[in-house]
Amino acid sequence: MHLTFTLSQEDILQMQLFMASLSEQVRKKRRMTHLRVPIIYILLAGVLVLTSNWVVGIVFVCIAVVWYFVYPSYQARHYRKYYSKFVAENLAKRTIQPTELSFGEEYVGCLDYSGDSKLRTDTIERMDEVRDYCFLKFHSGGGMVIPLHQLADSTVVIENIKTWAAAHQIPYHTDLDWKWQ
Repeated sequence: MHLTFTLSQEDILQMQLFMASLSEQVRKKRRMTHLRVPIIYILLAGVLVLTSNWVVGIVFVCIAVVWYFVYPSYQARHYRKYYSKFVAENLAKRTIQPTELSFGEEYVGCLDYSGDSKLRTDTIERMDEVRDYCFLKFHSGGGMVIPLHQLADSTVVIENIKTWAAAHQIPYHTDLDWKWQ
């Protein structure tokens, strides 16, 4: 199977965000930040109520509730902005020329602006399909994105990729509802 597409910065950004959503370290950090601050505010509110500063205590509880419900969307925008800058500074050259990807028996071939490379199929850790993309994650930590919205018949491509992944015993995950949040 042979695919040709041109990556955009948004395609690369989506891959970075998806890989971050798989990272246990990133998920743990986001969860702890989401919970730690409201807990601290509620504990302070309890101390203030016990010392007869119940008005300030109620304000602290209100801050904790607002933080708990508003901070996740702020944090998602913050990560998106961070990864957007990273992509613009470090990976923008990947969007200059078309990328050609070919799936063989022992190798995945990639021809892009940097040259021709062949990656052994046993270096692929997993493959993930989301709404508009298919991501390949390598054991080395790198990845590759296939923008399905650019391909003429993406359903046939997906079926071929699934068959290829099964033949090479590569885990294939489908999450069509994935969205960075």
